[in-house]
Amino acid sequence: MRLLVVTDGRPANLTQALGLAEAMADHIPIQIPVQIPFQIACAEVSLRPGFDRVPSRLLALLGRWAFRGLPAGVPDLVLGAGRRGNLAAHALAQQGARAVAVLDPQLPLSRFAAIVLPSHDRRAREGPAHYGSHQGSHQGGAGAVVLTTLGAMNRLSPQVLADAPR
Repeated sequence: MRLLVVTDGRPANLTQALGLAEAMADHIPIQIPVQIPFQIACAEVSLRPGFDRVPSRLLALLGRWAFRGLPAGVPDLVLGAGRRGNLAAHALAQQGARAVAVLDPQLPLSRFAAIVLPSHDRRAREGPAHYGSHQGSHQGGAGAVVLTTLGAMNRLSPQVLADAPR
C-alpha cells in the first residue's frame, strides 16, 4: 500500500498526520511481498502563485493543477492535514486515491473516505447539524466516516515512551 501524507508543512499539521500514518502502519495488514515496505511518503504542498486568495471550494474544482509539491502518480491512500493538505488530498482523490482529512477540510465531508477531527475543532463542537453525532465514530455526509479524537494526534507511541531516557 502506498500512503502519502500531504500537509502545508506546519509542524502541528505534520505531527498529527504522521502520528495517524505511523499508527496505521502498525495495525493495517499489508498484503504485499515482505521486501516491499509500507511506504510513508510526505509532501509539503503549496498553492501556485496567485491562488492563496481563491476560496477552498473553487480550489477543489481545480484539482491537482492548483498545487506545487505534489509528487507524480497517485497513492493508494492519502492523508491530508490542514487546509492546504486536505485540498491536495481531495485533488488526489479525484484521480483515484482514497482520501482521509485530518482536521476540518473546509469542504463537504462527503468528498473524503474519512475525516478525523479533534473534539475541540469547530465542526466537531457543532456536532449534529454538520455531520451527525458528536462523539466517537459515525457516518457523516454521504457516507464519509467521521472520527473525533479527544485531543490532537501525535507521534508518541508506547515504544517511543519506553525508549525515552528517564
